[in-house]
Amino acid sequence: MRDHSPAFSIWLATRVGVSLLALLAGLYIPGRAPAGTAPYVNPPMPAFWDRLFGVWSRWDGLWYLQIATAGYNPNDGTTAFFPLYPMLIGGLGRILGERYLWAGVIVSSLCMLAALILLYRLVREQYAGAWSGGLFLLGERTLLFLAIFPFAFFFWAIYSESLFLLLAILMFYAAWRKQWLLAGLALAGAFWTRPFGIVLLPCLLWEIWIVVRSGEKGDRRAWFAAWPAIVVPGVAGLGLLLWSALALGNPLVFLSTQSEWNRAFSWPWETIINAFRIAAATPFEYQEENQSWTYLAALLLFIGLAIAGWWRKNLRGPHALYLTLGLLFPLFSATPRNPLLSMPRFELVLFPAFIVLALVARRDWLFYLVVVTSLMLQALYLIRFANWFWVA
Repeated sequence: MRDHSPAFSIWLATRVGVSLLALLAGLYIPGRAPAGTAPYVNPPMPAFWDRLFGVWSRWDGLWYLQIATAGYNPNDGTTAFFPLYPMLIGGLGRILGERYLWAGVIVSSLCMLAALILLYRLVREQYAGAWSGGLFLLGERTLLFLAIFPFAFFFWAIYSESLFLLLAILMFYAAWRKQWLLAGLALAGAFWTRPFGIVLLPCLLWEIWIVVRSGEKGDRRAWFAAWPAIVVPGVAGLGLLLWSALALGNPLVFLSTQSEWNRAFSWPWETIINAFRIAAATPFEYQEENQSWTYLAALLLFIGLAIAGWWRKNLRGPHALYLTLGLLFPLFSATPRNPLLSMPRFELVLFPAFIVLALVARRDWLFYLVVVTSLMLQALYLIRFANWFWVA
C-alpha cells in the first residue's frame, strides 16, 4: 500500500472535495431545472441524497443509466454510447438491488482509483530519469494535475471517462511489462467503451515494435509472443460489430447514430478555423450554454503540451503518439454551433499531457500557478455542471 499511498491520498482528497462542492452548490447557488434529453429519470430521493449521488448523473449520465436499466433501442438515441460502461453499471446495479445510480458512482470512482494507481506506477517506472528533483515528486505532480484539471470532475460522474482512462493506462503499462494478453484485453475493453479507442491501436503496435527492435537482430520471437495484443482486440472489434448487427440491426450503429447528435465529418483544419471564427464572434458576456472560448483554450493548451511532448523527447514515443492522435480524433467530428463541443472532456483521458505538464511546471511558482488556477476553474465548472448547466 505504501507505493499506492500518493494515488490513494489524491483520490480520496478529490473525491471528498468534489462531493462537498457539488453538495453545497445546490444550497448557495441557484440552478436550472433538469434539462437532460435522456428518457431516464432518477427515482425520487431526499434532497440531500440527490445532491450527493444524483448530481453525478447529469446529462450523458442519464443516458448511461437508461442503457444500464433498459438496454439499447436503435430509435431512441442510446446507440450513441458504447456498451462496456453501461454493462458494468447494469451488472453492479442488479447486485446492489436495482440501485443503478449508486452503481454508476461506484464504478466511476473505483476506475479512477485504479487509474491513478497505475499511472503513478507507470510514471515511476518509465520516466525514471526525467526528473532531477526526485522521481517520487514527478509521479505525485502528474496525478495531482490530472485530478484537479478544470474538467476532471467528469471522472467522478456517470460518464465513461474514468473507465477509458483506466483501460488506456493499463494497455500502456502492460505493454511496457510485455504482458501482451493484458495489453490486448485492455485495448479490447477500450474498443467497447468509446470509438476513441481506435487511437490506441497504433500506439500498441509501436510498443511491440520497440520490444522487437530491442532484441538481437529484430528477434521474430517477440512478434509471436505479442500475438495476443493484436488478436484479442481484433476479435473484440469484430465481436462488437457482430453484436451490433444481431442485437441492433446495424453493425455500424454506434457510428451512424452520431449524425443524430448533430455531429458531422470535418477536416481538422476546418474544425479549428471554425472554432476560432465562432469564438471571435461570441460576445464577452454571460453565456448560458456557449463556451466557445473555453473549448478553444483547452485545445490550444493540449496542442502546446503535445508539441512539448515530442520536443526533446519529453515523452516516450507511444505516449506522444497517443496524445497527438487523441487530439486529432475529435477534430474529425464537429458540430455547427460549437465545432469543439466537449473537447475539454475528450482531452481528460490523454494522460501523457499531464506528465508533460508535470515536467514543465518544475519551478515552484509555476507549480502553484497550475494548482490554484486548476482548482478555481474546476470549482466554477463543477458548480455549473451540478446545477444543470451544460459544461462539456
